[in-house]
Amino acid sequence: MQTFIDKYISQGIQQGEARILLRLMETRFGKLPPWIMDKIRHADTESIESWSLRLFSANIPEDVLNAND
Repeated sequence: MQTFIDKYISQGIQQGEARILLRLMETRFGKLPPWIMDKIRHADTESIESWSLRLFSANIPEDVLNAND
């Protein structure tokens, strides 16, 4: 069972990773659509990490989130 502190720390890590990904995407692509920003902010850490790797090969912001895995 996850303690309150563990959950709080995990949530902080997720928020930090989301902020970094958003910053990198905005640097590469410019202003992002609100739906992309919202999706990243509410994603789990695993998704954010996967999307972060896709940033290297993406041509448009949508490519980061919508890979054909």
